[in-house]
Amino acid sequence: MVDALTDLRLCVRNLSLKIIFKGTLLTEPNVCKKSSLFVPLNCPMLTVFNDICKKEIRLFYGKNLVSRIYNLSVQENEALCKLERKSDIIIKQADKGGGVEILDKEVYDNCMHRFLVDASTFTVIRKSAVSKVISNVNMAVYEMQLNGDFK
Repeated sequence: MVDALTDLRLCVRNLSLKIIFKGTLLTEPNVCKKSSLFVPLNCPMLTVFNDICKKEIRLFYGKNLVSRIYNLSVQENEALCKLERKSDIIIKQADKGGGVEILDKEVYDNCMHRFLVDASTFTVIRKSAVSKVISNVNMAVYEMQLNGDFK
């Protein structure tokens, strides 16, 4: 897994350099000079690409691991699996303390519905508006990267 993550990091670095230098790198490397260790800042799309690839690599290698360490006993794990199969309850991680909350599904659905329809908490927006904001942020970050505004 380490080799795959290292190869991914090198690939993303090379893509970043190509973006920054617009593909015009030296044609002949200087054999007397040490290789550069410069790691450029990634554009937002490369960061997303890198994060997705890391997640997929970890999932792939994680499925192939034989031993796992659990903080639950076998009996506790079996009980939790039985509870997860029940359709009338919801199991969620607690907001604080690292605990688990078990809620009645109908009560949970009603609370979530009231929360989501509360106009003072959320407003409905069009998908095009979200896409425009994401595009503007990506362009601003990319321009800052090109101008060297990141430290």
